[in-house]
Amino acid sequence: ADYEEELGTTDEEENKLFRNTDTNGRFHSDWLSMMYERLVVARDLLTEDGVIFISIDDNEVHNLRGVCDEVFGEENFLIHFSWRTDGNFDNQAKFKKCHEYILSYAKDEQYFLAPPVIDPSVPNDSKLYKNEIINTIVKNGPKNPVSSVVLPKGFPANIDETIIEKRVTQWPHYSQDAVIKNGKLFEEVEIKSGWSSKSLLIDFIKNKYKAVTDIKGQSSRFVISPTGAIEVIKERSTIQSHVISSLENLGGPQKAGAEIKSLEVVFDDYPKPVELVQYLCKMIYRSDDIILDFFSGSATTAHAVMQLNAEDNGNRKFIMVQLPEATDEKSEAYKAGYKTIAEIGKERIRRAGNKIVEDNQDKVYIDKLDIGFRVYKTDSS
Repeated sequence: ADYEEELGTTDEEENKLFRNTDTNGRFHSDWLSMMYERLVVARDLLTEDGVIFISIDDNEVHNLRGVCDEVFGEENFLIHFSWRTDGNFDNQAKFKKCHEYILSYAKDEQYFLAPPVIDPSVPNDSKLYKNEIINTIVKNGPKNPVSSVVLPKGFPANIDETIIEKRVTQWPHYSQDAVIKNGKLFEEVEIKSGWSSKSLLIDFIKNKYKAVTDIKGQSSRFVISPTGAIEVIKERSTIQSHVISSLENLGGPQKAGAEIKSLEVVFDDYPKPVELVQYLCKMIYRSDDIILDFFSGSATTAHAVMQLNAEDNGNRKFIMVQLPEATDEKSEAYKAGYKTIAEIGKERIRRAGNKIVEDNQDKVYIDKLDIGFRVYKTDSS
């Protein structure tokens, strides 16, 4: 006992003492046990089409993946995001880390729809933002053997008048000159090529040049291009989905810190940027969902939800969960009067809500934006 007391593993009453450091195996065990309990609760709270996002660094990501597979089921795993955090690097490190991870699981994968968002790194002039997509269906190769198609008189073109001369050296081959007048084929012509959508093209012809629907449910019509190629014009649905596993241009801790500082709120930890959380929230279709954050911290999620509601007139609700964790007496937050992390979060919600209303006075519905919240505290058990 004296030996253990000298080592610092027992106190004066011979009670066992352990430092729960991140190098201690028990640290990982305790952390995983804590996460397991919360994840089980999260799973039970999710709606049938609900989804969970979990931010984690590379120290525990593999352990967390195993726990999530057990709780949610491997079949409900959605994506393993790599989030580029940017910010300051450790210049002494051999490899500069600039990312963290975000794991995502569905309550039931079959009910989770493709997210109605486009990755922010996609250029503004991308086809993804256009209501129509135009592509050639001339495709030659082993999977697209050459075959003939007869284009009847009246087949549409996207040019008013031209003559596409008979040819056999350029695809598609034309058996005779194709005369276009008033945006339509003047006489029947046979063409040969490999095709990517021949059956849909035939359906279009049989439908008397009225739009037909492809296997994705997109309205499709066909035209002759000025070069003689056959093009398909597909009308997109109003909601596009293009989410990739690399999250970039969504800010990092530095941007998040600046956001809090602009509200004159002090937070000494590493918050998430509002834009990142907003992007994740947008992956959910309904604009009246309840979004719960088990690790509220500075309440970035509440800020993001209010901002998103202001942008699209949504009615999302947030629930922030935060343990009554005291701030360090030496920290700037403590010196600013915040005795707990929860106090920081509450003050941020107040100030962010007021600023969002102030910044969006041009929106007719902004006065109806709900920026209020209630605080509930659990009693000791």
